[in-house]
Amino acid sequence: IIHKTDVGGVSLNIKDGETASRVVEAMNAKFSKQAIEYHGIMVSEMVPKGLEMMIGANRDATFGPITVSGLGGVLVEVLKDVVFNMCPVSVEDATLSLKNLKNERLVNGFRGQPALNKQLFAQYTSSISRIMSECPQVSEIDINPLIQGHDGSLTAVDSVFKLKK
Repeated sequence: IIHKTDVGGVSLNIKDGETASRVVEAMNAKFSKQAIEYHGIMVSEMVPKGLEMMIGANRDATFGPITVSGLGGVLVEVLKDVVFNMCPVSVEDATLSLKNLKNERLVNGFRGQPALNKQLFAQYTSSISRIMSECPQVSEIDINPLIQGHDGSLTAVDSVFKLKK
């Protein structure tokens, strides 16, 4: 399921195993009733709120493999605040491209929020670009959201890797 929040496929702040079991049962029932095709439910550690970014990549018919990176989370399609780079992209170029975000102020720290760890984010973007350059069987990658912790770490909360058929 690509857009899990759209179908009620995300449940936050679960405190114990018993609650997790009830949530999984409820999701199974909901998905069955809605005839949603899925192959299991993933339960993972709760990631605290933080700056939500995204990194994606695909194979453009004109430009070949490209990365797309920028502000992420559920508003990614609304904000449309991303930058594109042809693969492979260096860490330096990935860092520089962040200056082209419309809401660059958000990644520079805003109203007491920490600035994005641009070096680490650029390293991840560059790594994704290398995967696209070196692995022609990968058709698409989507990591969204990638949440920054208070210590500057980045945690991929959800991701999709698609392979060519």
